[in-house]
Amino acid sequence: MARGLEDAPLIRVVIAGPRPDVRRALQIRMALESDITVVGSTSSVQAALPVLRGLRPDVLLVDVDWEADTFAEPLARARAMAPGLRVVLLTHHRAAWPASRLTIAGGDAVVGKDPGAGPLLASIRRLADHRPKGFV
Repeated sequence: MARGLEDAPLIRVVIAGPRPDVRRALQIRMALESDITVVGSTSSVQAALPVLRGLRPDVLLVDVDWEADTFAEPLARARAMAPGLRVVLLTHHRAAWPASRLTIAGGDAVVGKDPGAGPLLASIRRLADHRPKGFV
């Protein structure tokens, strides 16, 4: 098993979003982190479903600049396929995502698309700290 900071297991991330340039930029930025590895990138949560079990991500990072109801059902299916999966919703419109909307969408956290990656990385790390031990 690959190890990251302080010999902890690497945090495995799948990125889902409609824009390849945004997914690639996120992948490049996360490659700079010694404790995070991007194991997959897809155009949508729906497209990620067939590979989630094999990729075994800890965190699914989803670009959510669209309505919550368009991906709530695929997120529920993703969680069923990958027990312990945590979901970070990434958006330009963070203020438009109150807790009730986050719950409807099926996310664990909402992070704004800020110029700095600090809040996103902190959210990924915080959620990964709550992953079940012995995830298979």
